Amino acid sequence: MAALAVAVPAVLAAVGVRLWWLLGLGVVVAAVGGVFAPALADGYRRAQERGEESSLALARHSLIRNVRDATDPLRLGVHPARHADPRGAAVGHAEGTGSGDRVPPYVPRDLHERLVELLAGGGFVLLVGESAAGKSRAAYEAMRAALPDHTLIFPDGKAVLPDAVERAALLPRCVLWLDDVERYLGSDGLTRTDVARLVDGDGHHRVVLATLRSAEMARYTDSAHPDAADAAEARQVLEQAIQLRLRRPLSAAERERALTRAWDQRIADALDHSDEYGLAEYLAAGPELLNAWENAWENAREGGNPRSAAPSIASAFLPLLWLGFTGPV
Repeated sequence: MAALAVAVPAVLAAVGVRLWWLLGLGVVVAAVGGVFAPALADGYRRAQERGEESSLALARHSLIRNVRDATDPLRLGVHPARHADPRGAAVGHAEGTGSGDRVPPYVPRDLHERLVELLAGGGFVLLVGESAAGKSRAAYEAMRAALPDHTLIFPDGKAVLPDAVERAALLPRCVLWLDDVERYLGSDGLTRTDVARLVDGDGHHRVVLATLRSAEMARYTDSAHPDAADAAEARQVLEQAIQLRLRRPLSAAERERALTRAWDQRIADALDHSDEYGLAEYLAAGPELLNAWENAWENAREGGNPRSAAPSIASAFLPLLWLGFTGPV
């Protein structure tokens, strides 16, 4: 430190500085720098370590890859369909996906072209619809069509969201995928500042692509809801998005498109039951689970042993309960 205090004034004098107060300031600056330099270096080292730990956590708990390479929609939250019936030529016809027969061919929804257009424009796009409407699959297919060369970042939970936002903000072309966006809202979750940081400004093309169930949207927008005060920030985040609504039942045009994919027996079966169930709802085997539940109870009522029926009821009820909360989106 003493050497630094001598060296700085000497350097200033050598370059022609003769003002005594400036030479004195150089001595003070050198002395202070000498005192705090180790602490500053240590702080920098700790910050670097924290950054490396955050990067490792993001890598462990997120999916980060090129959109073109994200060939398995199941990894992004799309619920699997029941396995293909051997009668149907489903295996190998999953239209570019890497998930085999668990993903049937995609039936483009009426909003597909509009969704592709919005994603191509950039910004915050939110797809809202009932559980089992097919939101995640529609978002996935539109993203693949509009943004194949973008980097996809899918944080697995709120804990790594800040690191995901930080990573996304450094990329010129990126998609932040927030399926079931309610998981990322609320305390310590996604903020208006996060969204603005990603999508505002020029010189980049970033997209925040999210899905949300209608029931969750109602919860955030209902001012009389008990959690309304806590939902204020979440509501303001959602208000920043361009929102599209996806209906669960197929329209006439969607039914026509589905007919061209009826070589997959699951699509054909879903069309046969389209008056009762939505396409995504049927493909996720919701009706099969409900039938198993009803059959188990009927067997118990018709003289079967209730205890022996209990495992069947439980095995049918638990997935059905899960489906009710999550839905094949």
